[in-house]
Amino acid sequence: MDRDRLRQVAVVVSAVALIALALTGDFGEAPDSESLIIPANYAFGIWAPIFVGAVAFAVHHAAPARRADPLLRRVAWPLAAGYVLAGLWVWVFPAVPLVVSLLLVAATVVAAGQAFARLGPARRDTPPRETWLVRAPVGLFAGWITLATAASTTELLLAQDVGGLGLGRVTWAILILLVAGAIAVGVTLRYRGSLAYPAALTWGFIGSAALHTGEAPAVGAVAGLMALATFAAAIWTGWQVWGGRAPSTGPLGRAV
Repeated sequence: MDRDRLRQVAVVVSAVALIALALTGDFGEAPDSESLIIPANYAFGIWAPIFVGAVAFAVHHAAPARRADPLLRRVAWPLAAGYVLAGLWVWVFPAVPLVVSLLLVAATVVAAGQAFARLGPARRDTPPRETWLVRAPVGLFAGWITLATAASTTELLLAQDVGGLGLGRVTWAILILLVAGAIAVGVTLRYRGSLAYPAALTWGFIGSAALHTGEAPAVGAVAGLMALATFAAAIWTGWQVWGGRAPSTGPLGRAV
């Protein structure tokens, strides 16, 4: 089996693994978490379009005509790794120590982030098939895993009382939300790969604000501000790309 065909098989297997492991895993209940970043339970409904996107990407990628597609060659392996790691994380949580869970989600966000970065910037003439079957699934997955990493990091810091700092739930949540918001805005503006990435993060920030505003108004306010900042970055990026102001790009996303 040549490497391209092996890659196609690996993506199909990873998408099936993600869905099978996630659907049989234990998400837990958001209100039971110590983290003030974890969003309300309804926000986890985003997994449905993530699953649909994984299937759509796998089917599109498996077509014989796509075997040598340069974009898919760049994106497929890290995305496949991210799918498998995300499935494992959801399935083993909360049966493993929190630090193991954090390592899994950190590895997942690295893989998903690498896939998103390899997309290169979208263009005004990007074909709809590429937009919806490649860029949207990668962006949605990468965005949501970024938020999951922030929530898990907060849980670990609270559980371990890192460095004996004694910072409380509210302080840790605000600090991590600010970091997550900076990442969301920075990645959205820098890579312009898909508006699905900021959409997932905006949805997550809104879910965090909805769940925690009553208990911790400061956290809810910061989460709301991060949602607004990410949404604004998405609007700006969309205008830059589809308003015709973004430079033309080559196959690796470099300006030409």
